[in-house]
Amino acid sequence: MTKYGNIPCVWKGIAFRSKAERDHALFLEGEKQARRIEDWVYERKFPLYAWSHEKGRIQVCVHIPDFLVFKKDRLEVHEVKGVKTAAWSLKKKLFCANYPLYGYKVISAK
Repeated sequence: MTKYGNIPCVWKGIAFRSKAERDHALFLEGEKQARRIEDWVYERKFPLYAWSHEKGRIQVCVHIPDFLVFKKDRLEVHEVKGVKTAAWSLKKKLFCANYPLYGYKVISAK
């Protein structure tokens, strides 16, 4: 078990942090088979940047959303959330500012 009570599990060689994430992967795989999405990847890293008057653009952290989904006309990240922490909320805001062309979808794990 993890600190939030999630039960990790493995599907097709991918170690998911929770059953809810694995279930969302199964959903996305169905969407891919039905050709409603082109593909998906699990836990892609995105650098997040801020602006410093002294140094210009600097990387402040990395955000790793649960899924990057390739749709026909755009990219979208999916975050499966049970507990919405302050750190995650801040990273979501930074992500949306850094990557304004990406959609950001939060899926409730409950």
